[in-house]
Amino acid sequence: MMLREAASAKVIFEWLVFGIGSIAFGMLVKIMGHELRRYFKCYQSWKFVAA
Repeated sequence: MMLREAASAKVIFEWLVFGIGSIAFGMLVKIMGHELRRYFKCYQSWKFVAA
């Protein structure tokens, strides 16, 4: 009984870590995408001014 509980706790813990990791990764991707888009806009406008 104890072994099965420990195994299920381990599975729950792994799912929890996976869930938090995926959410954090998604947020990071969102932030990075926003920054890249802003940088690209600045680059485009700078290119337009320089041209």
